[in-house]
Amino acid sequence: AADEGRDLSNLVVQLAGEQTRDARWSIGPATKQAEVRVSVIGSQRQRTLVLSPDLTRVISDSQATSDLPAQSDEAARAEQFMVQVLRTVRGNEIWTGIAWPEVCQTLEISDAVERSIQRRRTIELFHEQVTEAETFKSVMAAGGCALLMWVLALLMIAGLSDGLQLPIRDTILGKIWLFALCAPLAVFLLLQLLQLVFVRPTSQPQESSHAT
Repeated sequence: AADEGRDLSNLVVQLAGEQTRDARWSIGPATKQAEVRVSVIGSQRQRTLVLSPDLTRVISDSQATSDLPAQSDEAARAEQFMVQVLRTVRGNEIWTGIAWPEVCQTLEISDAVERSIQRRRTIELFHEQVTEAETFKSVMAAGGCALLMWVLALLMIAGLSDGLQLPIRDTILGKIWLFALCAPLAVFLLLQLLQLVFVRPTSQPQESSHAT
């Protein structure tokens, strides 16, 4: 979240990618009542929803007139999007069209916008496709760190027991400490073979966007 002392009266955040669709978020001047505006702007058509601050009701729904045919693909997509927003705001339907990769990208964009505001410069984003192979690598990296800490802890306990002449060798821990050290390492190395299960995808250009 932004700092309380920061002036955001003229804040404008614009997301621009390689595609023709851009997203723009701004804080406008104060009005008589607080409101939230959601606009879909096409090449010849625009539609705006004015929502209450708590997003529980629609204050107004204005649609600009244009010569764009109603049966066009662009008009149909805009109409479908606004109907979905209306149903979600009114509580008639929960918007379940967002997948987990899109949620991750949304959080990444949110963090990038905050950094862009603090540094007052454009930050370039690269959205990589989240795959099972990438998730597996992340889990293995975290498991490797935990395994390293486990090995260091066992070696430290073994060194202290020998240095202080503690009677640990005759206990159960002293008899199985070597197994407790080698078994996790063997399991971790065997799990690395699961990388052969994943099919290596063909290289695709990364989708980039700019947060200003």
